[in-house]
Amino acid sequence: MSEEAKTIRLYIRPPWSSKDLDVLELMQFQKSEEALSKERYDYNMSLSVGERVINGTALRGKLQIKESKEKDENGKRKKTLHFKISGPNNSKFRLGDYIILRPEKTEVDFSTEGIIKYDGNSFYTLSCTIDDKINEMAAQGSVVMDFTHPEVTARMIDKSLDSLASSPKRNIILNIIKGKVDCIIDAESDKEVEGYDLKQVLSKKGIFLLDESQKVAFRTSVVTTPCSMIWGPPGTGKTFMIAIIANYLVSIGKSVLITGFTHRSINNALITIVDHFDGFGIFKIGREEQAEELKGREVNIPNFRDFDSIPPNQRSSGFIVGATPYEVSKSAWKNRTLDYAIFDESSQLTVVLASMAMQRCDKYIFVGDHKQMSPIILGNEEVDAMYSKEMFNKSVFELLHSYYDSSMLTTCYRMNEKLISFSGSTFYDCKIYTPPSVPQAIDLKLPLEKHNEILSPRNIDVVVMMKDSEDNTEAKLAGELVAELVRCGVEKDQIGVIAPFRVQLNAIRKEVHSHLKNSNGILIDTVERFQVYIPLHIDPPIPVMLTPHSGILTPPWGS
Repeated sequence: MSEEAKTIRLYIRPPWSSKDLDVLELMQFQKSEEALSKERYDYNMSLSVGERVINGTALRGKLQIKESKEKDENGKRKKTLHFKISGPNNSKFRLGDYIILRPEKTEVDFSTEGIIKYDGNSFYTLSCTIDDKINEMAAQGSVVMDFTHPEVTARMIDKSLDSLASSPKRNIILNIIKGKVDCIIDAESDKEVEGYDLKQVLSKKGIFLLDESQKVAFRTSVVTTPCSMIWGPPGTGKTFMIAIIANYLVSIGKSVLITGFTHRSINNALITIVDHFDGFGIFKIGREEQAEELKGREVNIPNFRDFDSIPPNQRSSGFIVGATPYEVSKSAWKNRTLDYAIFDESSQLTVVLASMAMQRCDKYIFVGDHKQMSPIILGNEEVDAMYSKEMFNKSVFELLHSYYDSSMLTTCYRMNEKLISFSGSTFYDCKIYTPPSVPQAIDLKLPLEKHNEILSPRNIDVVVMMKDSEDNTEAKLAGELVAELVRCGVEKDQIGVIAPFRVQLNAIRKEVHSHLKNSNGILIDTVERFQVYIPLHIDPPIPVMLTPHSGILTPPWGS
């Protein structure tokens, strides 16, 4: 053995920096959340099928294999897989969820995984490989659909945190989320924006006059580096501001990422942008079933499976691309850096998810409202002391709002003066107001024949005490209210019904359908889904807010 081989060499690792420890903490947080998620999943799967159906984490049904009109590359008709629901549907399944299918009664233990491609209330269209397993399950009869444990997304987050550890943007990202950067005015950006007329924003839908808070939010967001914040209470125009900002940035040759917690919020932002502006490339990255809302529009928003699929000539200068933090963490984005990331509904993003997208951009604009829905965080201080730190118990928006100045949008265009007074005084320190241009009551084309005391435009806020405890009493009343509004001339896309539970929503839909032959356009969904359904419009939907089983029905105008 040579003398060199006999020499014992010691490798002395460089001292750990505070940034190394920050990344390690983020990794520990993620591992804790993964473990808690797996624990919850294992417990749920230990329950009987009946118990899982009751608590909304499983469904019984039958599989139907149907040929579609579309043809594959070989000229054969494509086959689609439908899961026809048997019995009650109180499920928590949503479009894009990963699911697993199993025969309910069989001696053969097999299963197959897939993705929910379409939610038809009484059935789901699934994206699954149609093979012998599926054919056998379809022949078996009753099939159970469960959630799968989200190992794929967990691996993506783990990989992104590994990437953050060695990323050249590591220090700036960690300094931002620790409140240790100075957000300053970029002189060059400030000079560029001087020529942009904020008094009259010209869009395809006409000239929009921005209010003073919107003007401040616009200018601050595009000239501040490395990050800026727009705080937008309900109805103050968050989505419209995103559209204006993105359009301006593209007009000066910048590349813009629109990202957020849900595909629906991203899709809404992209739709609002193309509805008001054009002349630039705008794309969505993700699975086809998560871009259904982008199809069949006057201006097509193409969806691509990955960034490399976008024609290079269409992304050579200023462009807009929508993608979730999970999507931008994939290898196709590894060596790409966009100029700006605009985080929509960032009050629903954890710091970990936000960091995934932050690695791909140079500047960051966070848009949200920490007084609304917060992200789902499974752990708490009893699980691990690290959850006591704000970085692990708040959304990225709420965290950054505690460090940096936010430009607050203060004019509400969705609620009248009386309605905004409650949320304005309770959550927003009386800083929100409604301008005179916002209608103070709905305009009925015909006189009311039913439920006049509830639906009268003179009664802005109404509480109805339900004395009858009969099943679906509230759903029946909701159906009658909706039908009467439509009869009196209220457009269907101006009506919304909100309830917390899927089973109650199904009952409401059934009642609405019993009164109206065509109920297309009426939004009937849960509170959290409503939050991302409705971008700012000139004429906001009229929600009929329903609280099942509480005996209270409240139909306010314009919340």
